[in-house]
Amino acid sequence: MTARPRILHVVSGLDVGGAELTLYRLATALRDRYEPVVVNLSASGVLEERFQAKGITVHHCDLKHRPLAGFRLLGRVIREFRPDLINSWMYHANLVASVARRWGGSSAPLVWSVRHSLQSFQSEKWSLRQIIRAGGYGIWHPDAVTFNAFSGRDSHLRFGYGRHPTQVIVNGVDLHHFARSVADRQLFRQQLDFSEDVMLVGYVGRFHALKDLPTLIACFSAIHRRLPRTRFVLAGPGLVNGNSVLDGLLGNANLSALVRCLGPREDVTAVYSGLDLLILSSLAEGTANVLLEAMACEVPCVTTDAGDCARLVADARFVAPRSDSAALADRAIAVLELDLHTRDELGVMLRRRMLEQYDQVGAEAAYIRLYDGLLERKVGG
Repeated sequence: MTARPRILHVVSGLDVGGAELTLYRLATALRDRYEPVVVNLSASGVLEERFQAKGITVHHCDLKHRPLAGFRLLGRVIREFRPDLINSWMYHANLVASVARRWGGSSAPLVWSVRHSLQSFQSEKWSLRQIIRAGGYGIWHPDAVTFNAFSGRDSHLRFGYGRHPTQVIVNGVDLHHFARSVADRQLFRQQLDFSEDVMLVGYVGRFHALKDLPTLIACFSAIHRRLPRTRFVLAGPGLVNGNSVLDGLLGNANLSALVRCLGPREDVTAVYSGLDLLILSSLAEGTANVLLEAMACEVPCVTTDAGDCARLVADARFVAPRSDSAALADRAIAVLELDLHTRDELGVMLRRRMLEQYDQVGAEAAYIRLYDGLLERKVGG
C-alpha cells in the first residue's frame, strides 16, 4: 500500500472560527488521502478535541507565551514528521511556517491560506497591519497562496501578494449536515418559548469589532419598530448576557427583553432552522460561512456588502452598504413582509444555489488539485 503524502497544517489557533473550522473539515475529509498533522501556534483551543477524536495529532507551539521554545518545537516537528507539503492558516502562521520551513531544513511546498478581506484595513490592530504588509514582501516564497474570497484576493494585491502564485478556493458547506429541519425548528422555538407566529431574526457569529454589532442592534431596533411581532437571537462566542459592551448596546436600544443571547451553540443547524431571517452586518468578511450555512438551511439572508457576501446572496435586494443600519433594516423588513409561501420558495432557491456552487465536495476537490499539483511538481523537480 502506497504511503499517504504527509501534510503539516500550521494554524494560528484552534478556537472556533471560519479558518479553523475549514481546516478541521478539510483535514478530516481528506485524511484517507493525506496524512495530516496539526501544529497549533496557541496554547490550546476548543477544536483540539475534535481533531484528536478523528485520530489527528495536534502539537502545541505556544509562541505567545513561550516563543523560543515554541519555535524550536515547530522546527523539531518539521524535521521528525518530514512533511511532503505544509499548509499554513492565517497571517501569523503563514510567516512562522515560512521561517520554520527553512530552519527545519524542509523542501516541502508551502501553501499559505489567507482567510480575510482588507476592506477595513485601518480598523485592524497596528501589529496585525504590519504582519499583513510583511506577507507581501519578496523575502517569502510560498508555492501558492489561497484566498477564500475574490474580494480577499483582490484587496491583498495592493500589498504585494500578487508576487506569489494565488488561487481562490471558496468555502464549501456540508449540505448533508446543514439542512432545514422542521423538528429542530419546533424544538428550538419551544426551548426559547417562541410561538410560530413570532418572526424570529438572528445573527450567528462571534463578538468582534469587524462584525459591527452596533449596526446590527440598531437594525434590530428599526425592524421591531416596524414589525412589533419580531424577536431576535444572537448565537456565537461572546454573545452572552454579562458581556458589558453587548448588554450596553441592547439596553440603549431598549431591546434587552427582546433579544436572546445564546452564546456558542453546538446545535447551530437547529438555530438556523428556527430562524425566519438571518442578518449579517459585517464590515469585512472573506466568504462568510454563516451565510453559506444559513442558506443551506433554507434561511433567507440579508447582509452588508462586505467581502464576497453580495456574491454569495447574488441579489442586490438583500445587500446593504456597510454601517448603514437603516438600509439593512429596510432589506430585512422587505423579506419579512413576504408571504410565507414566497419566503419558503426563496429558501429553497438559496439551498439550490449552495448545491450548485458551494458544495463542500467541490471545495475539497479544489484543494486536492492544488495539493497533488504541488506534490507532483516536487517529485518532478
